[in-house]
Amino acid sequence: MISRVKMVVGLICMFAAGTLAVAGLVRAQETPGPLPAPPPQLEPLEPAAPTRSSETVSSKPIPPRTSIVGAWRLNTDDSDDGRKKVQQAQSKSQGNGGNGGNGGNPRMGGGGNPYPGQGGGNPYPGQGGGNGGGGGNGGGARRGGSNQPSDMDAGTLRELTDPPETLSIAQKDPKGAEVDLTDDTARKKVFFTDGRKIEKSSDDTYQQIAAKWEGRSLVTDEKTPHGGKFSRTFDLAPNGQQLYETVRIDPIAYGGAKSAPQVYIQYVYDADQEVPR
Repeated sequence: MISRVKMVVGLICMFAAGTLAVAGLVRAQETPGPLPAPPPQLEPLEPAAPTRSSETVSSKPIPPRTSIVGAWRLNTDDSDDGRKKVQQAQSKSQGNGGNGGNGGNPRMGGGGNPYPGQGGGNPYPGQGGGNGGGGGNGGGARRGGSNQPSDMDAGTLRELTDPPETLSIAQKDPKGAEVDLTDDTARKKVFFTDGRKIEKSSDDTYQQIAAKWEGRSLVTDEKTPHGGKFSRTFDLAPNGQQLYETVRIDPIAYGGAKSAPQVYIQYVYDADQEVPR
């Protein structure tokens, strides 16, 4: 009996010892090892100093000009949409049959002076005839529905409705008998104001055009192959910092009836830095 008791006690002791050994082993496995070192702390980078664009750095204030001579860059925000104005005039002339509407600059609310905020007539008082009237009510419209002016070739129309991004105007003599205009497509227009005979050009890269001075305004006198008339007026803004180019197209030139309104398109150019030659 005693031996059985001893045997049972021995088994219990052996089981307890085994249990303690297993628990110790588990605890040993759960003990975390050494933690990895934290990453080195980098000093914060200083923000880069603000830089100005090369255009801002190189640009210099342009003093007000006293004539249309110089380099100019198109101001698209202040300029008219030439294509849209011609298309509107064609639609009115072809679709209204006697109510051609008003062909003046929409900023003026009528067919008067195309210069914003400057009343009627020439913007320079006492300097001869200007860029006045051109409005009125249209008469019987031509039929056919074409959006292409019948009396003006496509190349000339494109010149009048798609202005160049930049242009440069040079006066070749003190009296202004010859004024040269070169645009960013390397096309050159030579305006003669002394009444000399104009030679017909073989291509559109060089053109001779009859013109006249009205005060400080240079006004061209141009015709389509079938007798339609149009003109361009180059005018210095009163602030001396902008150039106004006003295109006037008679109704026959854009395909309207004779009594339809003229079309005025105004392009505004800002004074630009002269490019060294």
